[in-house]
Amino acid sequence: MKSTRITLALIAIISLAYTSCIKQDFSNPPDQSTIDPMLPVNCKIRYINDWVNNHPIESRQMGDSTIYGIVVADDRSGNLYKQIIIEDSTGGIAIKIDSYSLYNDYPVGRKVYIKLKDLYIGNYKQLPQIGYAVDQTGSMSSLPTNLRDLHIIKATYPNTLPDTAISLAQLMSITQSFRWINCRIHINNVEFSTGSAGLPYANPANISTGTTRSLDDCAGSTIQMYNSGYANFQPFLMPMGRGTITCIYSRYNANPQIVLNDTSDIKFNGARCTN
Repeated sequence: MKSTRITLALIAIISLAYTSCIKQDFSNPPDQSTIDPMLPVNCKIRYINDWVNNHPIESRQMGDSTIYGIVVADDRSGNLYKQIIIEDSTGGIAIKIDSYSLYNDYPVGRKVYIKLKDLYIGNYKQLPQIGYAVDQTGSMSSLPTNLRDLHIIKATYPNTLPDTAISLAQLMSITQSFRWINCRIHINNVEFSTGSAGLPYANPANISTGTTRSLDDCAGSTIQMYNSGYANFQPFLMPMGRGTITCIYSRYNANPQIVLNDTSDIKFNGARCTN
């Protein structure tokens, strides 16, 4: 009996020690959302975009430069794939990252610093982006997961998002300018065209990886909206009314387009254009 009691006591001690270890190993990391490392910034996104605009078929390895930005689009909805888009006071740019569920670390509203040393800048179909390397075909690879924390430094969350109001006519009149590329904008008094309203946002991924829909204003200006077949809102029907849309201004070759972060960014409560 005495031997049994000793054995039970040893088991209890070992179990307690094991439980303590487990609690320590899986404790939640400290909350960093109120901490800004205040890294010195010596480059602006506009300078990168200007270089890309002037060298449309080239890529360039960066030196010891640092930019910052607020995340204005992430991959939560699935409409973006392995990338986030950040914006500072001068412009926006896409960051290619070889990871899934980036919104867990870099949600919309997170401030981040990007250490550009040894990374590359270039473009994909005239859309400025930052990546890890360039292969022999000129394609840019994504930043590997194990190098993310060396180049992307998280800062405060949440932050006020940039919010530029622009009409569709104004947007279409500056299609040769990179000022609003990869920027978060909202467009007033627009509706989905008669041929798009009421349809699903995109065709299923087994039919097409992406679908374009037309967005119009009442004066006849039109722009294309790109929706991924992998977006979680792919089967949702596009609204029939008219109103405001908040989106990212993008580009595919010479064609301007917009990209939606989430359907909650569409506020179509008004009547459609009478014409």
